[in-house]
Amino acid sequence: MKIALTRSREIAWAAVVVLVVLHFSWLATYHAPAISTPDANSYFAQARLIAREGTTSFTLESMAQFIAPHWNEGANGRYYCTHPPGFGVLLAIPYILLGYGAATWVNLLLASMSLLVVFLLCQRLTGPYWALLAAALVALNPFMNEHALFGDSHVAVQFLLLCALLFLMQMTRKGASTAWGITAGLIVGAIPALRYPELFYLPAFGLFVVLMVRCGRVTVRSALAFAVGVALPLALLLTRNQIAYGGFWRTGYVATGEQAAFSIAALVQHAPGYLWKLLADGAWLMFPLGVAGIVTLLINRETRDEGLLFTGLIAPVTLLYMAWYWQPDPQSMRFLIPTFPLYTVAGVWMMSRLIRKPRAALWISAGVLAVTAVWGVPRALMPMQHLERDNRVLTDITATLEDHVPTGSVVIAGIGVQQHLDFVGDWKLADASLVVVPPGIAGQDRYPGHLTFGERELLELPTGVRWETFVDAVWEWAGDGGQVFLLAKPAESVEWERRIPAGTHLEQIDSIELPIGQTPGRNGPDRRRQSDVLPGPDPNSIFDIMLDGQALLLFELER
Repeated sequence: MKIALTRSREIAWAAVVVLVVLHFSWLATYHAPAISTPDANSYFAQARLIAREGTTSFTLESMAQFIAPHWNEGANGRYYCTHPPGFGVLLAIPYILLGYGAATWVNLLLASMSLLVVFLLCQRLTGPYWALLAAALVALNPFMNEHALFGDSHVAVQFLLLCALLFLMQMTRKGASTAWGITAGLIVGAIPALRYPELFYLPAFGLFVVLMVRCGRVTVRSALAFAVGVALPLALLLTRNQIAYGGFWRTGYVATGEQAAFSIAALVQHAPGYLWKLLADGAWLMFPLGVAGIVTLLINRETRDEGLLFTGLIAPVTLLYMAWYWQPDPQSMRFLIPTFPLYTVAGVWMMSRLIRKPRAALWISAGVLAVTAVWGVPRALMPMQHLERDNRVLTDITATLEDHVPTGSVVIAGIGVQQHLDFVGDWKLADASLVVVPPGIAGQDRYPGHLTFGERELLELPTGVRWETFVDAVWEWAGDGGQVFLLAKPAESVEWERRIPAGTHLEQIDSIELPIGQTPGRNGPDRRRQSDVLPGPDPNSIFDIMLDGQALLLFELER
């Protein structure tokens, strides 16, 4: 019997390793070393600052300087991004070691490694074969797979949350050392350093440790080690808040007011929509099964503590986002990505209790997996293909600049290009939208409450004076002997030739072919409105770069 059990574990382990490799390989087919969303800029540009300058902020150098939407002036006059620096620190490690492109692989790796952690967690409750099913179900979740490429921190939060759970469970084993406690605490304390609202996960972990001490499953020494571990990253985060925003309780959301944009009225209004989306868009079959599993965990005396932990991790953060002022939209489930594996583990545990016969378990598991694949894979493909297309365009643009534009030169372009180049970090970036204003994209409409005094002053000038002032500011920023380059579509270049001051002209250096922006999968099974699902104002553009088949031209400004 013991030999058979060992054999089954070996088979399950081999299978989950294969699953992790296949999942990572699948994600990698849609990867390109670029970022194409404002949220991604917030994290990845911060990583570049950490890697290259050892800071999470920058000072304004020119009124023409590009400032991405998520960056705002702090209490000390420097510019900080909305999101905390934890994910940026993680991204900075491969950035330092292997260059900026390596940082774009981090989310893919964390998404695939999450499958292994799910397997280890579920195995403690159900055994190896059911745990393999849980890992496979998580691998098919469309929101996780999309956001492995999106460039935000939700997948990283998921990975840390699962690791914290795994180490916490290890703390409860007889004879576990305090090293498990401090390690679990460090991971738990690091979660809010990736996203401020995820502070709501911490009370559930703290309550669970207290309950474990009371029942004798965790020593007081291990609990104190856990508390110290939690406190260390939180202390660093609060110290940075004090420096950046003038108060340890203030966050990067202080400039946008989002930290106060929650209400009971919004909770009541949004709850039905969120609950439906958890089924239709989020955790699929594992949502009702997971809820049933958590309720069963709570009912049973032997598993009540685990049920309280799962409830405490899922309920507060779900209620928080339901209470946010923003109406539920097709991307709302990204906030709850870290909870999906919890529903899955609880749901698979419930299945393991209900289905005792091996043959029935095999057939039902195969059916659940097949239905989940039919639901999850098509829903992931369209946004993944879209992100790959956009990121490959930006990769081509970057390669062209690396061929022709010396490091430290000024590059003028719009947000579609600049938010990626801000992450690359090789050039000074000037904001073309301060003079060429695409409707609904730039200027005051794009930066509400965000413009510097100099930019506001610039936008209020008459057109001719504004162009002259902007070009003068760019040349001043370039410095003596510096060069200035422009990325523009053909029609925009005509406008530039007409508007730039006398004595200045454009010299075309190269042409970058752009695809025609037919969104892949547009008529596929996911018929959600494209502009809601995908980044950018239009699925056939990268913000202000229209993918209409016309080339993007690279010019040098000469005078």
